Amino acid sequence: MAEGVDVNATLPYLARYMGHASLKSTYYYIHTSPDFMDGYAEANRDTRGILPQVGFE
Repeated sequence: MAEGVDVNATLPYLARYMGHASLKSTYYYIHTSPDFMDGYAEANRDTRGILPQVGFE
């Protein structure tokens, strides 16, 4: 990413926000929209540090 953000590291936040049960569902939507990642990185920049760490088990 242009801003040095590892977007893959923020995908668990996006997945939880979208209500996905797994990252597999999130990856499906991301691969269908190539421009999505740039927009997501920009939106994530504004909320970085606000949300607690999340993960999938």
